[in-house]
Amino acid sequence: MSNLLQRLTLAALLCLLFTSPGISPFPAETAQAAFAHPVIADHRHTNITQVPAAYIELAKQQFRVWYGHTSHGSQVTTGMQILRAQNSLYSYNSGAGSLSYVEPSGVGDLGSPDWITYTRTQLNRADNDRNVVMWSWCGQLSTATEANVDFYLTEMSRLEANYPNVHFIYMTGHLDGTGPTGNLYARNNQIRQYVLTHNKILYDFADIESYNPAGVYFPDETDACGWCQSWCNTHACPTCTSTCEHSHCFNCYQKGKAFWALLAMMAGLPNPPGQPTLTAPNGTIIINNPVYSWNAVQGATSYRLYVGGADGMVIDERFQAPTVCPNATCSATPGASLANGAYQWWVQARNDGGDGPWSNPMHFTVAVPVPGAATLTSPTGNIGADNQPTYWWNDVQYATHYQLYVSGPNSYVFNGWVRDAVACNGTTCSHDTGATLANGAHTWWVRTWSSGGYGPWSASMDFFVGDPLPPAPTPQQPTGTLYQNAPAFQWRRRSTPPTTACTWKAQAARC
Repeated sequence: MSNLLQRLTLAALLCLLFTSPGISPFPAETAQAAFAHPVIADHRHTNITQVPAAYIELAKQQFRVWYGHTSHGSQVTTGMQILRAQNSLYSYNSGAGSLSYVEPSGVGDLGSPDWITYTRTQLNRADNDRNVVMWSWCGQLSTATEANVDFYLTEMSRLEANYPNVHFIYMTGHLDGTGPTGNLYARNNQIRQYVLTHNKILYDFADIESYNPAGVYFPDETDACGWCQSWCNTHACPTCTSTCEHSHCFNCYQKGKAFWALLAMMAGLPNPPGQPTLTAPNGTIIINNPVYSWNAVQGATSYRLYVGGADGMVIDERFQAPTVCPNATCSATPGASLANGAYQWWVQARNDGGDGPWSNPMHFTVAVPVPGAATLTSPTGNIGADNQPTYWWNDVQYATHYQLYVSGPNSYVFNGWVRDAVACNGTTCSHDTGATLANGAHTWWVRTWSSGGYGPWSASMDFFVGDPLPPAPTPQQPTGTLYQNAPAFQWRRRSTPPTTACTWKAQAARC
């Protein structure tokens, strides 16, 4: 039997198989997965700026696309045209350095089993150079049965097994407005689950038009993309260089970006990482700078931590995975201290493939107690010529800041705040004010503070700078009743002579 006759006979058999869904001469298990994981482009991959240019260049070098479609499928090409006009990085069919992208005419779509024959005919050609094959649906999935989709999945796997050097891209069907309870939703999920289970390649046509760029989900949308116009009313949107069939131009733009992202992933760009699982903080805590911890996500290169309070965002920081994830658990301590109150937080993982989904939120409440009073230790008493003393007191539980106040012979000489993290070691605290004190008597106090509020002032402590004042003399004469008006006064001097010149002053009071 000639090769041509064999192909014609096979084509006739396959047409018969499509009218008898679920029957296939080749089990799906014979197909070989090209990747160790599913490769999926959906609404998460429409931010093309997140795809490094190096992967786009690799895709243009490695892949030669053969894409069969009718009108709905042309939305992908229309979007690619917009990108090509914006940036030569996304060039195709423009000579050397561009992507080779063939759209055979008159081949129909996945609604007819002819797609199998057309595919084999192309790949069996002696001059075939195509190594990527993709077919689109029109509206057939809206009424397809589970058996119809099983037939599609089986035949795609059989093609993969027969042509192991070709990448076959699976596709979901466009939205029809029937929502999550409709048949289309079930059939699309049937395709998605197969891709996930068998590590296939999927261009999720339906998912791309189900979400706007802000991630808002429109479960009951149609292929007309009603949200597209609402989005473009408040955001800059490109103009189509050709008609966006059945839909809004922005929908086509999203489709084009997602297709380039898919090619980049096929060229080695990793899938966006998965969703982190948060572990702590949770519930009520009594510290205002907690350690945030979550599970490490495979393939993530960085993480974004977002903490929100009653007044909005309080922390929004990105951490590199090698820094915060030494093992299966990641942890980070931002510099921000939180006031008492309720908070919720999220973590999002990222890699070269883009941002993964945000974690589920975790809630916690900061309830730091008001700290107690500090106990002062020094300086105290006569400190001699030390006119720049160091002030010492005990470290008070829950206190994060201390207010130090020092008064001198004439007025205050220092009034400032010091942080517990700088001044204290867990047992004692100390601070050098830098102020030079005048000779004389001084008094000082310390007040505590935490996010729970102000603590009380400490008891005061006195000290004296310079030589101390001499002790009071002891009067001796006169005493009792005198009968003269110019008596001699006598007193006992202090026991230790002064080290500097002294003067004495006697004063008598008249009754």
